[in-house]
Amino acid sequence: LMMEAILAKHGYTKQERLLIVLASAYHDVATPAGGDSVKRVDPKGLDEENNFELVLDHYGLIEKWSKEYGFDIEKAKGWVKGEGLFGRVLDIVDRMAYTALDCYSVGSSRPCKLRSLGIENPLVMDVWQDLKFNEDRSDFAFTDPNRLFNFLLFRAYEHKELLMNPYSRAMDSLLQRLVQPLYDNKIITKEQLLLNDDNWLYSVLQEHYPDKNVWSLIEPERLSWKKFDSPEELESFLSGNQKVDHHEYLKGFDTGLNLGVYSDGKIVPVRELLKDEQVEELEGISSQIRGYYAYFIKE
Repeated sequence: LMMEAILAKHGYTKQERLLIVLASAYHDVATPAGGDSVKRVDPKGLDEENNFELVLDHYGLIEKWSKEYGFDIEKAKGWVKGEGLFGRVLDIVDRMAYTALDCYSVGSSRPCKLRSLGIENPLVMDVWQDLKFNEDRSDFAFTDPNRLFNFLLFRAYEHKELLMNPYSRAMDSLLQRLVQPLYDNKIITKEQLLLNDDNWLYSVLQEHYPDKNVWSLIEPERLSWKKFDSPEELESFLSGNQKVDHHEYLKGFDTGLNLGVYSDGKIVPVRELLKDEQVEELEGISSQIRGYYAYFIKE
């Protein structure tokens, strides 16, 4: 919907919009059952961008759309991978869409920074309306650095309180552990994961782990975690702790401070137009996440 509105606002015809909107609406269609947690079992083989064509072809959509709309799968694959102008627009529209959904989901379920930010700035996601193409439609940028900052702050806390929260990461790892042996032994195949949904996956896991409640196996409450600033600190902890389940390094996230904003007719990175304290706040949240994490069984 955002892609449709943005392109219409900038004078693209219905036919021009149609092909890009189709690619945008379906760009994640090849996400495997179980989502990013399950994608961990085979990151390249289960990558949704690499399997975009496979899933569309399975359902006959490439041929159908080609006949009805002149759909070009090669162009669409490029956009889905972030290539060209429309690929870059799709990337940022995607970021805005999942940030809005994630923040609403987390903020409406429990007290947290995302909830308080939403209450303070309920129209924060209107930032999509600030995305403007330049005159020859060869590039795009945002028009208001402060509204873009508010969105980036939401996105930063989305990473801190959801995407890179140790609780979420522990659940990802535990679900991967259930699926990995079934995938490695071809009990579950790549095609099955790409063409079925979460309910199918749950039924398969329940079948192969009949003596246990599947969801109890992926409850991260049974794990605790510690964060360390250096690999040496992590190694010291691991050597003296027999209950460690797994460990990982998180590098933080892309703050978005290099996104373009118009300034005196030119496009410059938003970091150049923000106050120092705004830049420091975003970079600080990423820095808080960065580190070495050990997950271990609770006593």
